[in-house]
This record gives sequence, structure tokens and C-alpha cells, in this order.
Amino acid sequence: MTVSTGASSLFSAATTYGIDLTARRVLWAKDRFEATAVTGNILAGELETSDGTYESARGYNLLTGTERWRGEDRLNLDVKPAGPHLLLVQAQNKDDYRVHIQQFLDPATGTVKHEAPEDIADSRCDHDGQNTVVCSWNQGNLYKVWAFNDHTASLLWQLPDQTANRIAPWVTAVWNGRVYGKTDNGPLALDSRTGADLPTRPGVTPFLVNGYTGLALSSEDELTAYRAAG
Repeated sequence: MTVSTGASSLFSAATTYGIDLTARRVLWAKDRFEATAVTGNILAGELETSDGTYESARGYNLLTGTERWRGEDRLNLDVKPAGPHLLLVQAQNKDDYRVHIQQFLDPATGTVKHEAPEDIADSRCDHDGQNTVVCSWNQGNLYKVWAFNDHTASLLWQLPDQTANRIAPWVTAVWNGRVYGKTDNGPLALDSRTGADLPTRPGVTPFLVNGYTGLALSSEDELTAYRAAG
């Protein structure tokens, strides 16, 4: 197993330990490294430089702590899993903080499988619990949505789609193969794999969904819980 201690102040970084639970001993330790994802025998996360100026995405062997791959130095780096087979890396360019970066990486090799255009690189990405990563972006009343294969990071569909005369919703939740959102015309649900419209019964827009319950707010900001179905 691994244990990662978070930073306790502006001047202290995380330390990650690899621990053998059977032998009850520490196998290795990485100062200034915060573990965020485990895929197979690779542990990935964020490594901070000794002076705390930059960070880079890194991958280490889970059992030995040896480095397997390293990413470029970044500012304000955030590395997190995008499902079981991809890493999502969001950061700013170290030479120009105004340039935002969003990439999907192969956790085993650190290879970039997809990079978002710079102007939408701060989008929110959620795994649907099946086989798709859905990313959404909004600025004012402008909304955009993309769906990616969670193995290859290949684009499956995107909205808006002018050729099909389809707009993009404001995405509120993604779960169990569905994308939940709303438009000016009311609640909307999409198939996360194809982007096809799905029934919206009971006609609400949940902002949090799991295998048991969906939580939604009414127009009067009253919190309502609905039993999840399917």
C-alpha cells in the first residue's frame, strides 16, 4: 500500500511512503511527492522541486519506488485519475502562467494521449463509472461538452454540434453511463458513450449521483433526494 501525507503549510510538501502490509515495514519513501493514482504496479502523482517553484507529474514503481517516467515542469499542477486507465493533468506553463494545459496521460508510461486546446484546458472531467470520461466547460452562457474513451483518450462525441443542430448543456453530474445537465428548456440526460438523448424522468437535474441516490435542487433551492434507478 502507499500513504501520502499532505502539505501542512505553505512551506512543507507531501511525503509518500510505500508500505509492505504483510511484513509491516516501509519499503521506500519519496519526499515532496504526493501520490494521487495507482494503476497496476505504477504509482502516479505530483513531485515538487526542492525550492517549491515547479511541479511535475511522475510515475514510480509501486513496489520499489523507482522512477518509471516524468513529465515536464509545471505551475499549479493537479494530477488525478480519469477512470482506471488514464491520468488527467491540469497545470499552467512554467514559462507563461497564462497558458493552461490539460492532458490525458497513460499512467504506465506518461505518454500524452490527448491534449485539450489551450482555451478550454480548465474544463471539468468526470469518469462515468463505465468506460467514458466526460469533460465540460462553461464561460458565461457558453457551454461545451466532450466525451473520451477511457482507454485510448480518443474523442467519442462533442457538443455543440452545429451539423446536427444540437446545443451543449450545462453538465451537473456524470454517473453510470449518463450525463446529467440542463438547458434553457429544462433537464437533459445523455448517453455518455454516444451522446444520444435519454429519458429525463423524473424531470430533475441532479448535481450529485451515486448508485443509490441522486440529489437535486428545486427552483426554490430545496434539496431533494431521488432513488437512483439503473
